[in-house]
Amino acid sequence: MPAGTTKGLPEGYKPPPLELSWAPSPIADSLYTDEERANIRFKGFRTIEDAVANIFPGWTVKNCGTDMNPGMREKYREKENIVMTHPLTRETPCTLERRIDVPANKKTVLKAVVSNHPKHDWELVFRVNGSVQKTVTINEDLTKGAWTEVVFDLTPFAGSQNLQIELENKANGWSFEAGYWASLTIEKAD
Repeated sequence: MPAGTTKGLPEGYKPPPLELSWAPSPIADSLYTDEERANIRFKGFRTIEDAVANIFPGWTVKNCGTDMNPGMREKYREKENIVMTHPLTRETPCTLERRIDVPANKKTVLKAVVSNHPKHDWELVFRVNGSVQKTVTINEDLTKGAWTEVVFDLTPFAGSQNLQIELENKANGWSFEAGYWASLTIEKAD
């Protein structure tokens, strides 16, 4: 339609102002009310690093691959707000890590509640200061189609400060090697 032509438009129609695609104005009525915002369930973490930092405060992640879309899962095997990781490569595991002080004269344990992708498995490797302390195959026999709690005893390191703890999601066959993490807790008792 040539400029200035109004044929076919309602009488009194006035076109909206020109908007540039690289500088658009906000979409009309696009803001949520406080009540609507409270009903939004998905936390929208942009990266696996965000998901780990928010779900497991104090922990960080490194070498997480992109296969199977790692990150936060709203629900998996009846647990909510879990983290899914995947090894970077067949040889490079995805690692959750943190530094802790282990008190003297107290029993201290790290508990990890983990699961696997259905009918597949992965290796959970527990390291302290780079040294392997325990390896557990996370598979259907262990999880029974749900979750399992793996306990790592930190008591032998009692009195240590700034101890580097690493939990690896390690490949052992390179087929659906996802690690599912429901909780990571450090418990201290007398």
